[in-house]
Amino acid sequence: MYAIVEIAGQQFKVEEGKKIYVHRLEAEEGKKVEFDKVLLIEDEDNIIIGEPFVKDFVVEGTVLNDKVRGDKVIVFKKKRRKGYRVKNGHRQNFTQIEILRIGDKKKSAGKKAETEKAVSEKATTAEAAGRKATEAEAASKKATEAEAAGRKATEAEAAGRKATEAEAAGRKATAAETGGEVKAAKKSSAEKAGKTDAPVKATAEKTTEEKTVKTASAKKEDSPEPDAEKKPVKAATEKEAGTEKPETDAAKKAGETTTEKEAGSEKKDSAKKDD
Repeated sequence: MYAIVEIAGQQFKVEEGKKIYVHRLEAEEGKKVEFDKVLLIEDEDNIIIGEPFVKDFVVEGTVLNDKVRGDKVIVFKKKRRKGYRVKNGHRQNFTQIEILRIGDKKKSAGKKAETEKAVSEKATTAEAAGRKATEAEAASKKATEAEAAGRKATEAEAAGRKATEAEAAGRKATAAETGGEVKAAKKSSAEKAGKTDAPVKATAEKTTEEKTVKTASAKKEDSPEPDAEKKPVKAATEKEAGTEKPETDAAKKAGETTTEKEAGSEKKDSAKKDD
């Protein structure tokens, strides 16, 4: 089976699996191309001629190489007896194509649809896989962020506990300092009070002793004594009085003598003055 196809203004006889060079096409390497300008088809002695093209027939192929250059062609122009000569060179750009199939357009359309469906399904599966991957990455990022937040929270809690413990220790230290100061103040006040209370206590003890002595003497005086006890007391008082009288008389005599001496000395002084 073969066909005659018009490609880029030229007619080519093509068969399945044949490789041909056509003028440069815009298709890139590896892409599929279709040619619907089929002029003639021959299939097992059955010849179909188009008017001008056969309906619903297509020639399919793939681009093998899109950067092929043909042989150099020299173009020389000359005019006799005019001195006109022009020489140019040219290399045509070609595209290499391999013919894959010659057949109905409907089948090719069905195959195209199937291939497009397969490609779309693959694309959708790839997109779904990409979405799942992105979702998994986002979930992993969220999990890591949650873990980091949990760690920060635990660190903050630990810092808060340390701060509370430090505050409690500071309070205890301040309480101990205040307690020590209070104790020291109490000791100092107690020492001062002891120092100040010592003479007071001594005076109080003396006063209490004096009071006890006075009360004892008052009781002795007030209590009635027998005559036997009174007599020796009277004798003792009389003795004391007798001893005291001569002492007073001697003092008096000594005083009188001193006054007399002073008077005599004054008289002598006055006499001397008069002289």
